[in-house]
Amino acid sequence: MNDKGQHEFNSRDVNFDSNKISLKRNKFTYATLNYNDVNEIMIFKGYLLKNRLLVILGAFCLMWLGYSILNTGYNLLHDKELSTYEWLNQFFNKGSIASVWGPFLLILMGLLAIYNTFNKSYIAKIKTNDKTYYPRIKEIEKRQEVDLLTNFLKMKNIKIYKESTRA
Repeated sequence: MNDKGQHEFNSRDVNFDSNKISLKRNKFTYATLNYNDVNEIMIFKGYLLKNRLLVILGAFCLMWLGYSILNTGYNLLHDKELSTYEWLNQFFNKGSIASVWGPFLLILMGLLAIYNTFNKSYIAKIKTNDKTYYPRIKEIEKRQEVDLLTNFLKMKNIKIYKESTRA
């Protein structure tokens, strides 16, 4: 509740206030919905990333590139018939930061990207007569205000459905 006595529920993608729903992209409002225009709202758990398959594909490409660079460096130095200790010594002492630590960083970035594709949070599916919107409400979930939001929307006479999980 703000200083004017109005309820506000803010998230990165959407603001629910006492008069309207503001849908945001990059902190700028791209659509404003009156509560009378909203048919129903469904709140469910979903993945935060919208293009998960592309991110996973890019992550595997990064990891493959890192592995390929490491494998090439290994094959170049291993052909000189060095012991493993001598190979490691040459590889890590004679190589530049980009050629030695770069492949490890590529693999690490790929693993981090794959990990982030599995983050879940609540998503509000807002149906109007014309369009359906899917804003993420992670910040509202972090503040543990999802139940307050559902009660607030029920007071606005909106059909609201809340699912705990979604396949």
